[in-house]
Amino acid sequence: MQIVWTKATRGAPRANERAALPRAFATAPSEARYTHDRYTMAEQEAFRLVHARKVSDVLPAGDAGLLLQVDGDRLVVGLRATSGRPLRHGRRALARLACGDHARLRFNARFASYSGQYYTETIFHVGFGERWPRNRFVDARPEHDVDWMADLF
Repeated sequence: MQIVWTKATRGAPRANERAALPRAFATAPSEARYTHDRYTMAEQEAFRLVHARKVSDVLPAGDAGLLLQVDGDRLVVGLRATSGRPLRHGRRALARLACGDHARLRFNARFASYSGQYYTETIFHVGFGERWPRNRFVDARPEHDVDWMADLF
């Protein structure tokens, strides 16, 4: 899940609109071994929710900045180095999920482009197991909570 904004909604009162956006969503059933639901809300689209789904029968080693590896009966989750500021070096093993575990990994960044600065907040909800409750990411606290949020200003 990613939120993208510019200076226009950085401060009040528009920051309140951004802060009220959801940070987790219910999951739809999937028979695939790996399912990635990507949600994006961007200021340039009035924070309209855009959803894309990718499914695979093979667990990828990495996807959208996540590092994934099965180690015995655990799923090891890490993050690649992030671009933008502040610089963050990646880590291969931020969480080791047992079957049924949920991890939340959060980070933000500031970027500069020809059209000005923009900011992102990215949140990965990762679940490990064959049967996943639809509202698990919304209703339950994660067993693993990785917070790489930084002061961007």
